[in-house]
Amino acid sequence: MGGGILRDVLAGEAPELFRTGELYATVSAIGSVLFVALWESSLVPHAAAGIIAVVVMLVLRLLAVRFGWRAPQPPEDAPGTGLA
Repeated sequence: MGGGILRDVLAGEAPELFRTGELYATVSAIGSVLFVALWESSLVPHAAAGIIAVVVMLVLRLLAVRFGWRAPQPPEDAPGTGLA
């Protein structure tokens, strides 16, 4: 991800991370919650918790790219969008 941000900045484009609809933050949040839940449980070793969370995040992100999954967008006339 860091390389992609650097590439976009050097190309004079907004980093893909900040473009609306991409599932970067959603996937990261899901992976973080999963990691903490696994870490705090006694069901898996701590090292396995990290590996499982990373694999789940990678799979979710790849599926999002493959199938074009996007985060929902606010309506154009919603308060705070600056479009009204």
